[in-house]
Formats: sequence, structure tokens, C-alpha cells
Amino acid sequence: MEPVVEGQLAVLTARKKHLAQMFLDRVAATPDREAFRHPVGDRWESVTWKQTDELIRRRAAGLIALGVEPEQRVAIAANTRLEWVQCYLSIVAAAAATTTIYPTTMAGDVAYIVSDADVRVVFAEDATQVGAAVAVQGGADRRRAGRQGRRLGDHGRRPRQAR
Repeated sequence: MEPVVEGQLAVLTARKKHLAQMFLDRVAATPDREAFRHPVGDRWESVTWKQTDELIRRRAAGLIALGVEPEQRVAIAANTRLEWVQCYLSIVAAAAATTTIYPTTMAGDVAYIVSDADVRVVFAEDATQVGAAVAVQGGADRRRAGRQGRRLGDHGRRPRQAR
């Protein structure tokens, strides 16, 4: 690999400084345009930049309310999906750092990752991933997580009851 020449670095000064600012700029420029399209059952639904912004701000405020400080770790334990991106943007908006936990990661490894990275909050796709993530916590924390936990797709709504 060739060394970087001083002039080549000039392009970096013209770039946006932070992903959160790029997101906010996009929302301001095109609030009603489609940001994402995702499958819901057998059809596709669109989400606008404004809708995405509202969700991101609520989740980021929630992280801050939970005591997440700038640069502290927040984990996402989920498959790649729209909610993963929304959680990631929320973490960025809260000025925190993301730790990714793959859905196939064994519970013992999840516990190690959460502990070693000093993860403060975990966004989890389902109950299995919540269980693996809180396995490193004491019983009281496990009970609290069970009361507060929601699946990624719930968007603040109460989980649907099984039929």
C-alpha cells in the first residue's frame, strides 16, 4: 500500500463530521421522502425520514434517560433488519458507541461481550437474546429487564399476546 500524500487528506475536511449530523441534515432536507421500505407480512411498507427521526429521537432520549453517557457502550443483539438500523441511529444520536452481538452468538459469549465491553443497555430482537444478554446480571436486574424489555419491532407498544 502506498503512503498517503498530504493533499489526499484534504478531501476529509469537506466531509460531514458526524453521522448524527448527516442524518439530521437528511431529515431536514427531505422529511416526507421514503427513508426505508421493509417487509410486513406479504407486503412492503415505507417509513419517511420524519417518521424515522421521531423514532430515533425517542429511543436516543430513552438511552439518555437510562443513564447512557457519551461514548458508553450500547449493544444490539438482532438480525439485520430495519429496527437494527433504527437502534444504531439512536445510539449514534445519543453519542454512545455500538457493540454488535450476532444472533448466533452463544449465551456464554454474549455474557462475555456484554461484560467485557461494559455494555450499559442492550437492544434485543427477541426473548432469547434478552435472556442471553441479562445472564451476566444479578437476579434483580434480570427481573427489571423482564418488566421493561420489549421486542425491537414493538416501537413502544405493548407486545402482542399469543393466541
